Amino acid sequence: MPDPPRAFALPGRALRGVRRLVYTRLVLTTVRVDELAARPVRPGDDVRLLTPQELDDFVAFRPGSRRDLIERRLAAGHECMCVWEAGEIVSAVWLRFDVMWLPELHDVIPLPPGTAYGYDSYTARADRNRGLVKARAPHTARHLGRRGYAEIRGYVRAENAAGLAATWASGSHKLGWIVWVHVGPLGVEVVQEAARRRTRLRTGGHAPELS
Repeated sequence: MPDPPRAFALPGRALRGVRRLVYTRLVLTTVRVDELAARPVRPGDDVRLLTPQELDDFVAFRPGSRRDLIERRLAAGHECMCVWEAGEIVSAVWLRFDVMWLPELHDVIPLPPGTAYGYDSYTARADRNRGLVKARAPHTARHLGRRGYAEIRGYVRAENAAGLAATWASGSHKLGWIVWVHVGPLGVEVVQEAARRRTRLRTGGHAPELS
């Protein structure tokens, strides 16, 4: 799969701050549900969906989380698969089934039929590097398979090396990438999926939603 155009790769440490303001690169990921569901689960793991009665547990787990946002996500039909240890959440991922909301781009991508979007994956800092994302993945896939979904899509910021490593370890594969070079809300977006590339001039016009 071709890498992003080199013209968009702003070089040099001195330009790092500028790059963060005007340049965003996301790696799009995909994994088949049946492929992930076939992975073994670890005996004794407590992995299950968050319930409305457990919102305080999630707020305690995730720094900066807001109870009202969690309530709105659940009310909108989103689901949260959590890993529990000693009565506390230690790792979680959110799932939605309508669109991919990309807050960095203020944009949405429609989901193909039978596809779920995994987003806002997080593991407690003290519990990282323990394989919790990898352990969570087959439970999530088996749940989605029972609901009739065949694919899970997601994304990771390209500079997030730890996030990418956890994503590949969990079984996901690279679907493509998105580069957005912008000044304020106006910019040029290049999307690469498999062998297809498209470029468009657009504004980041979608208001923030359940991100």
